[in-house]
Amino acid sequence: MSVMRWFIRAAWSAAVAYIPVALWRFEDALAADIGCPPVGECYVPGSEHFLRLDLIIFASAFLLWPVCAWVTIWSPWMAYLDRQKGVRHET
Repeated sequence: MSVMRWFIRAAWSAAVAYIPVALWRFEDALAADIGCPPVGECYVPGSEHFLRLDLIIFASAFLLWPVCAWVTIWSPWMAYLDRQKGVRHET
């Protein structure tokens, strides 16, 4: 049962961790669709929103990736160590 619980947590964490990647891919596709060059500054109408989108991508990666690492790696590892010591905690 604990393996299944870990698998569900890992799948949830992978889905949540993919959010900044999906936003980044969306931004690249949007830039290509409105005619921005692949490298350099983009001065076409609609490109003024890219800074806001970049900040959202950075903030979501900065906030979500540590939480996903905690849920998937750190919390189960600490529960495993507690079980080895004989301490019982619910995770």
